[in-house]
Amino acid sequence: MGRLPAELGIWAIGNRTWIGLLALIPYVGIGVAIWLGIKGREMAWKNGKWQSVEHFNLVQRKWSQWGIGLSLVIGVISLLLSFALLVSWSKDMKRVDASTVDTLLAAAETSSQEAAQAAICPVESDE
Repeated sequence: MGRLPAELGIWAIGNRTWIGLLALIPYVGIGVAIWLGIKGREMAWKNGKWQSVEHFNLVQRKWSQWGIGLSLVIGVISLLLSFALLVSWSKDMKRVDASTVDTLLAAAETSSQEAAQAAICPVESDE
């Protein structure tokens, strides 16, 4: 299970909702994140010193916008890195030359364990 976004910890600090820092603990964090999604605004209202309801809603809206923005950025970066990894893996797979494949197939056909071993790990001779 992956780690939860750091925004949850930052939100907890910014709203003086210290229990929200538990969201950063692996395995516990998913439950805390769900709980904060349900009760977080209420907890933030009780723990904060807000000028008015409008001020509170404005601050929470900004937290929401930043959270969505950061999540989108992290998602796009993750997709780009995944794509780069797949492209790299694909290029590595194309580097297997035909002679190695032919040698492995010939070794498999003759059921020669020694031939298979030689094909996989060739030994250089001193001659």
